[in-house]
Parts: sequence; structure tokens; C-alpha cells
Amino acid sequence: MLGKSSGAFIRAAASLCLLLSAAGCGLMKTVPEPEDVRISEVRRSIHCGTEQRHAALSYFPTPEDWLGWQADRGLQIVSADKLPDGPLLLLEMGQRRTGGYFIEPKPDATIDRDRVMWLAGEWTRPGKDRMVTQMLTSPCVLLSIPPRDYRGFRIIDQNEELRSSLDLS
Repeated sequence: MLGKSSGAFIRAAASLCLLLSAAGCGLMKTVPEPEDVRISEVRRSIHCGTEQRHAALSYFPTPEDWLGWQADRGLQIVSADKLPDGPLLLLEMGQRRTGGYFIEPKPDATIDRDRVMWLAGEWTRPGKDRMVTQMLTSPCVLLSIPPRDYRGFRIIDQNEELRSSLDLS
């Protein structure tokens, strides 16, 4: 048989456990559900001025950020009057030695629980028997994306290979 002090100790410990578990529930963050979203193409170009050979993603929270990037590269891919409101995402294929390369992003994307947007796209390259222009190209596609609190972006190709990622945090 337990004494009075043991019973009081058990009741106090149980109350403390109950209090801590209730406090812990209040501190837990709600994990957002994955969200399917639509993206839309604003403009594509065969020349985005990149010198790297690999694919890259660039995020522009506002159209003004895009216009600044464009000016820094000395390009005029999209004029201010043709830009939608809201954030933009640029998908660059990387520099190529000939023409015939294209990226075709899918219009559906998913924002995962970590607030990372996953996109898919078709990477096209010229066939071996095709005639192509002999010039440096750097294909890119500018996308309009829904406004969200993004933590990053990932793009996969038709073979589900990760082509590029961008972390914002």
C-alpha cells in the first residue's frame, strides 16, 4: 500500500505529464498537405545568356526582380507590359553548342509538405541525323507560378532524373 506522500507524488507527476503533453500539442506546427498547382509559360527563348552547361532554376518573387535580372544580363526576353503579376520561375537548360535543344515544362506541379515545388519537363535535344545551327544557345523558359511561401524548387525530366534544384532557405 502506498503512503500519502507516494500518492501525492504520483498525482503530481501525472498532472505534470498531462500539462506537458498539452503544452507540446500547442507547440507543434501543422504540417501542410501537398498541393497540386498549375504553372503557365510566360515566354521561352533560345538565348538566356547563361555560360554554365547544367540546368538551373532562378526564382523572382516579383516582376521587378525579373526585370532587374534581365537588365543585368543585357537581355530583353519579356518586356514589363507582358509580365503577369506575381512570382516567376526561370528554367534554364544550360549552354549548348548548337540549336535544336528545348525544354517543355508540364503545366502541373506539386508543392510538397516542405513547401518545395516539384516540376516536370521534357528535355529535347536534336537527333543525330538532324541539321542544326552551329551557334551557342542557352534555352530557357520563364514560368508564372502561384504566390506561396516557397522554400525551394526541383525540376525532373521525362526520365524522372533531377535536373536542377534551388533552395531558398
